[in-house]
Amino acid sequence: MKTTLNFGALKDSILKKASGELVNENKNSTMVAFMEAIRKSPALKKQYLVYKNFEKTKPFTHERLAERFIQQNMELMKGEPWSNIQRANTMLRQNLLGGPDEWTVMAKKENGPLFEHVSTLIESSTNPNFKKLDEDAQAYGALVAHLTRKEEGVSINEEKERPEFNKFWKFITKNALGYFNERYEALDENERDLFKVLISERKEKKEQVQKLRDDLISLIESKMSDEQNTRDDVVILESFKTKVKKEVEDEKMLSDEYIISCFELKDMLAR
Repeated sequence: MKTTLNFGALKDSILKKASGELVNENKNSTMVAFMEAIRKSPALKKQYLVYKNFEKTKPFTHERLAERFIQQNMELMKGEPWSNIQRANTMLRQNLLGGPDEWTVMAKKENGPLFEHVSTLIESSTNPNFKKLDEDAQAYGALVAHLTRKEEGVSINEEKERPEFNKFWKFITKNALGYFNERYEALDENERDLFKVLISERKEKKEQVQKLRDDLISLIESKMSDEQNTRDDVVILESFKTKVKKEVEDEKMLSDEYIISCFELKDMLAR
């Protein structure tokens, strides 16, 4: 029996199973396993961010803003081969939901078409053998329509302010970060920072990762100064510090896997 490997449908199905566990058995093992799988897999982590963006973002007032949003999200996925994505989704399905006879994978009714369109664009962006150009065009048009849908009083308008001509660059500097945060407000702060680094150009990405490493070292040293630390705590923190300070080649340092692991460590230490 064929079953979908669409990440959005998998996510909705896993959350449904986790909710049932919490209500009926007062446990959250499936939810914990889901978040752990996302933490460990760059392919799952990036899909998680992309599907969350499309599902949760407010509508845009202009098509070109919606198109920029689509381009940025697909840019995040381009470095991940389609085969890796399929493999990661297959493992997620098998490990958390079992086979088709154990659990039917299905997106929530309101998410079904949206998630299919997102999946089509991800495949067209990551699979060099993708030939279904009509489906790609239909999915793109449907996503633009979704992102520019009319919802009274709810929209993102990046043209709501107009700078004076002689203050243009000051305006850009002041508002660029605010617009990015508003566009991706569905993500939490750590997820937004991660997303921004992953889609950056190489030079900017390298500067951001180096700053991230410096921030991590400072955070670790701050944790190490806590007088309530046990000896085991100190040993663990020392090992983190050694790993972060270790010199790595640019290709590894700029890889999605390395960047995601640094953000995961930062998030863990900040708790």
